[in-house]
Amino acid sequence: MSLSGKTVQAPRTILVVDDDWNCRAILKSVVEMSGNRVLEACSGAKAVRLVQDPKLTIDAAILDFNMPGLNGVDTLAALRAQRPGLRAILCSASPESECLGGKVVDALVFLQKPIDLRRLEAALQ
Repeated sequence: MSLSGKTVQAPRTILVVDDDWNCRAILKSVVEMSGNRVLEACSGAKAVRLVQDPKLTIDAAILDFNMPGLNGVDTLAALRAQRPGLRAILCSASPESECLGGKVVDALVFLQKPIDLRRLEAALQ
């Protein structure tokens, strides 16, 4: 069941990538409450290594923008090199224009932090 009380369709596997443990834990809880499975990574580099496993099905990713090493946009590019067309949600306390620099990124939803949990759930749908 979702936060809105609606039944969710078949469970999907969502990769949650955030260097902040608290943010990752909250995102994981919300994604699981929406009936999905969660894989976690604490950095872009770890997320890229994780998706190299061909046995893992990953339907979408939730990425923090501001992370040490690879930021969220660079992480998404590296993930899509291995998983073309991967859908993603990019999260940041910074404005979207600052994170994307005017670039248009296909199959990407931007959510401003603090994240409205209902908007997150809608984006997951």
